[in-house]
Amino acid sequence: IDGPSGLDFETGELDSATLFADETITFIGAKPGLIKFPAADAVGKLTVANLGITDKVKPLKAVQNTLMDMLSAKERMPARPLNSSKRSFGRAMVVAGSINFVGAVHFSALAAYRTGAGLVSIATARPVTGFLASTTPEATWLLLPHDMGVISKEAAPIVLEEMGDRFSGMLVGPGLGQEETTQEFVYELLGQKSGATETKKRRLGFAVAADDDDESEENSTQLPPLIIDADGLNVLSKDENWWKRLPENTILTPHVAEMSRLSGLEIEEIEQNRLKIVAEKAKVWKAIVLLKGAHTLIANVDGTVTALPFKNDALATAGTGDVLSGIIVGLLAQGVKPYDAACLGGYIHGLAGEFAAKDIHPRSVIASDVIAHISDALTAITR
Repeated sequence: IDGPSGLDFETGELDSATLFADETITFIGAKPGLIKFPAADAVGKLTVANLGITDKVKPLKAVQNTLMDMLSAKERMPARPLNSSKRSFGRAMVVAGSINFVGAVHFSALAAYRTGAGLVSIATARPVTGFLASTTPEATWLLLPHDMGVISKEAAPIVLEEMGDRFSGMLVGPGLGQEETTQEFVYELLGQKSGATETKKRRLGFAVAADDDDESEENSTQLPPLIIDADGLNVLSKDENWWKRLPENTILTPHVAEMSRLSGLEIEEIEQNRLKIVAEKAKVWKAIVLLKGAHTLIANVDGTVTALPFKNDALATAGTGDVLSGIIVGLLAQGVKPYDAACLGGYIHGLAGEFAAKDIHPRSVIASDVIAHISDALTAITR
């Protein structure tokens, strides 16, 4: 009750005699030490009981950090009217993939669909489509110029031309690679300084770039709500002032190593001060920062932080980050506000991971299993 004896609620330090709990029910709010390691190992399943005290109580209004729960997730779920079409649930653009990282595209696009997006378009290097067109038949495709199998810098105006104002969510990064031409593509896509290249008519659901000698004109396309993940973050970090390139309320989803590259801080320092650092950096970068890991933290641009209750080693496997970013862009496509999409997406992802780990041994869980249990997570949240 409240917390295991011998656990420091502020620092997360443990006494050697601390009793490890299977479940901890704490009151009113989660104390910082309960979600810090090594203490989090002793907490077990973490539940917050509000004791009937709401956030209308004056001292609680000033509390900036909260623990996400099922009710909070349900309140953030987008409406699903029966009288709907695919347009009702938005269009997501997934800009991802390269010849060496084909699976990332599939995971992100399928996760967006499984979360409820009406239509998902994949913008990727042309060679990638040969591997994925048959395994992701629900998607539409934008075939981009490439340099040895990675998206080239000439692709940015093509994506912007395709984008127009038709998309309500955009994901950039999974499996892109970190080549120089890809870095230039990402920078130009965010800067929108290039002209728009015309595209030929679609054939069989594919859009193909026009010839190189076609004239281009100035493009001022505004990007839809944006999430940047994986190699999108890695190529950004190569610019000293990378955050100045970001549109307002961009969602960033780094794991601790990517957070280290973005911030210039050592991994050990971040691990020891996750809550403080993620809040500070979100304010400086004017971005929503989702720091992945056990008890994932999501910081808003004002420094408020939402923690997730999940700590699950089943998610420590390749591709699960691509699933997470796909879930979030699927929510953005449905009109969920960026911070809510990051919080809800993280919760759906964590809960799907728990369902997967109950269905099969945690050691055996792979990214495809997490996608397969998104529906279970949505059912639990909405019932």
